[in-house]
Amino acid sequence: MTLADIAKYRLVSQQIADTKFKSAKDIVGWMGAIQAQDFAMSKWAVGVRLPNSTEQIVENAIDNAEIIRTHLLRPTWHLVSADDIYWMLELTAPQIKAQLKSRHKELELTDAIISKSNKVIEKTLLKGINATRGEIVAQLEKAGFKNDNNRVSHLLLCAELDGLICSGKTKNHDYTYVLLNQRVPKIKKINGNEVLAKLAQKYFTSHCPATLNDFVWWSGLSVKDAKHALESVKSSFISEKN
Repeated sequence: MTLADIAKYRLVSQQIADTKFKSAKDIVGWMGAIQAQDFAMSKWAVGVRLPNSTEQIVENAIDNAEIIRTHLLRPTWHLVSADDIYWMLELTAPQIKAQLKSRHKELELTDAIISKSNKVIEKTLLKGINATRGEIVAQLEKAGFKNDNNRVSHLLLCAELDGLICSGKTKNHDYTYVLLNQRVPKIKKINGNEVLAKLAQKYFTSHCPATLNDFVWWSGLSVKDAKHALESVKSSFISEKN
């Protein structure tokens, strides 16, 4: 397989050359997750795969909780289908937390402090309230939390990784947070092996041709877990070596 072949097949598998999907949620679900650190570009990444789409169509899917913006896979924001948020977060949050340990030690963020912060955030967002970052920061400062050295950003990140909060509706052109369990109904828990297989199936179907190293980088999984995941689904794919 030549480099030109790889590029051609990826344009097809990633739904850029053409697509059968009709909604932003379906596109994101097919891709598994779309990196969303740069929110404007993440909306473009969805729109370029969806014929006749507009920025408003993508924003509506987010406002309607069809697509969720939160931290998972790697320590960065991603867009993910509401259908996949719980199992994908459960699979990848532990590894992200492990990567953040040294930074949290620098910020003096202990488990007790994070737990206290989560309680303040939860109280702020009860009854389905959508609150901006500034509104949540104000409540955290009122409760005695320092807002220096990017500390509050990490507290919000921890709340996302704990499955407490996620993106809410846009409020006066500002992004908001809302309680995840009020935004997306919980689904039946999937066991670890099934989750690994599901993630591998999504990735290699939507990003092929791809290597194990590609999957490790995208998923944030350890090489061991990524290999196990690939082994469980490799019969569905054709393997080639140059």
